[in-house]
Amino acid sequence: MRIRLVIITKNNEENIKLIINKLIKYVYDICLYDFNSSDNTVNVVESLCEIYEKNLIIKEVTNLDYNNILIYSINENLVDNDYIITLNGNDNLNRFNVSFLDNLISERILFYEINIHDKHNEKIERQKILFSKHCKWEICEFTNYVSPKIIINNEIGKVDSKNWISRNIDYSYNNIEKMRISYEKNAINIKEDSKYLLIIGEHYLNSNKIKDSIQLLTIFTDVAFNLDKMDIYTHYMGLVLLAKAYILGNKSIFLIRETIGKAINLIPTKQEAYSLMGNFLYDVCNYDTSYYLFKDCLNLEIDSKYPVYYKSCNIEGNYKIIFALMMTGEMDEAKKYLNMLKELNDENFAIMINNIENILEEN
Repeated sequence: MRIRLVIITKNNEENIKLIINKLIKYVYDICLYDFNSSDNTVNVVESLCEIYEKNLIIKEVTNLDYNNILIYSINENLVDNDYIITLNGNDNLNRFNVSFLDNLISERILFYEINIHDKHNEKIERQKILFSKHCKWEICEFTNYVSPKIIINNEIGKVDSKNWISRNIDYSYNNIEKMRISYEKNAINIKEDSKYLLIIGEHYLNSNKIKDSIQLLTIFTDVAFNLDKMDIYTHYMGLVLLAKAYILGNKSIFLIRETIGKAINLIPTKQEAYSLMGNFLYDVCNYDTSYYLFKDCLNLEIDSKYPVYYKSCNIEGNYKIIFALMMTGEMDEAKKYLNMLKELNDENFAIMINNIENILEEN
């Protein structure tokens, strides 16, 4: 079984030693994508490969940014290998458990996904770092804030929420305050810093710091409207996250509708905004309108051009459509969506499905 270690790096001579030493016994060879390192990164890797008797492929990168080189490196290296491990040269693997690699022969998986933490050990996101040549996948042209989102069909993979690596990114409060002050003084570097407003705004939202989240996401969406080069998907997700923050912050229905409406106008084929609005309107007892939004959401075809968020796209994240139909007396239509829910074979819905079936039988 061939596993290739792919490292994207610039000036990481010390840390790259730790990466290679930790993974070397598992890999067949190493492919290094180097962004013109001015230190001894390349020499260090060459020396280690000579010591460990591993083949080394060096690719000098001059005209691609990180997102594009990640796309390119995965495409290029999966062709002749059973698996590839993709890492950044500054990834801190001190607490990274590599034991999953011992099981690859007996447990063939399509991918392995872990948590990414910032330098303060705050969880940022999840990311796939191991890919099999047998998975059907594509990388979207739009970024998932930090790195491209990878869509994998027929997922047979492993998501390990207890395993993580850290990256030298600062999501601390002080850093956020610096960005906010810079923005208010019109001193923020829009091209370089605007994406962090979205990342940190989402981090605050997930941490239930709703007021801070609204402040940063509002700034981000204001910036996005006035930035020609902001990609449409990132702009869209900023609006969706802001609408979530408004809902959790008990803001006015008008403000929530307006924000979600802007997201739908940006990308009418994306499910998240329809799902979010449908669930919100159901919770405020607007059953008729929530049904139509749920229906639109579930009828949309998955657009592989953009990242796919599974629960937003299917009945799992939109099961309240069944209750909306029951509340409006549309029992036959409710049965249709109940059958869709049953097809998931998810034991978490078993009791609810049984209760709904009993109600529908009585009617």
